[in-house]
Amino acid sequence: MFSIFFVILNIMSGLLETGAVIFGMRKYGIVFALIAALLYQIGNLTPYPFKFSKRAKICLVSISIILMIFGIWNPCCVIVAIPFFALSLQSVREKYKLENLKSYKRIFRMIGFFLGFGFNAFIGIAGSLIIIFAICLSNSNDKSTVVIPHFYRLQWILLFHELHYFVYCYAVMLIAYQYSGAVGATMLFFLSWIAYVSSRKLFYKNISNYKKAFIFGHSILVILLVFIYFIPNMVIKIICWLLTGIGGTTEFCIGELETKAGQNAANHNCAENYGHIGGVLVAIFIVIITENLLSTVLIAGIFASIALILMFTKKEDIFDESM
Repeated sequence: MFSIFFVILNIMSGLLETGAVIFGMRKYGIVFALIAALLYQIGNLTPYPFKFSKRAKICLVSISIILMIFGIWNPCCVIVAIPFFALSLQSVREKYKLENLKSYKRIFRMIGFFLGFGFNAFIGIAGSLIIIFAICLSNSNDKSTVVIPHFYRLQWILLFHELHYFVYCYAVMLIAYQYSGAVGATMLFFLSWIAYVSSRKLFYKNISNYKKAFIFGHSILVILLVFIYFIPNMVIKIICWLLTGIGGTTEFCIGELETKAGQNAANHNCAENYGHIGGVLVAIFIVIITENLLSTVLIAGIFASIALILMFTKKEDIFDESM
């Protein structure tokens, strides 16, 4: 049903995402852990808005290999290698994931999330070599291109939805690291994704009104984020974090509304990817200013509230491509 490259590349994608954070935390502390997360998210800029040719992909992964080799002796080189590793990985992964079901992709990525506690330079080298093989064996004839997106109301909603998640998700993982170490942190991240994926089937299986579903989910999400910030009990915080999947999973509603409106998928992907990077950038600034990881949860609540407010519009406004 799917190739070995599909399995390995998706596991590697999840492993690199949490692994970058854990590696940065182990070697340099909280701020560098978030910077490592930001460097990983740069990889999400492909294939939208940037698409790379086969030659460009090989150049990116070659830089990754060189830096990872130096990273055996100098951990800083591993951090610097992360965006090159991520860009080459996401470029080639796109070719394999298009041929397979999204649910399988998520399963293997989630396995990678848990395994992220073991990320190091040697895994980076091995992963980069696998990427080279995947690139060489792919039938890609892509040329290097740049997509200029046009954001309408739904893309702005998606942008703030992504901002809300990525401004706090790694911060919460780092809080878990402080209490339970690397394995506990990646395990909790893994469990949060199980909650996220299962919430759609449990709460939104037969819905037809995607706007109302999004409003329902995001209303619960905002309340839970407020609870996480203000309630001091750590067990309750963890439960609330897992339950945020009820609102987080309503991202699919935006995609359904875009499909009904006949809007461009490239705009959707660009808004999603910009939200990833923007959220982590904001998290870095918030943590530097406040010196408090939990403060990112409050900012997440603000971003989620903005997405919710933007969805409270007239139907014709949401579907108006001329906006």
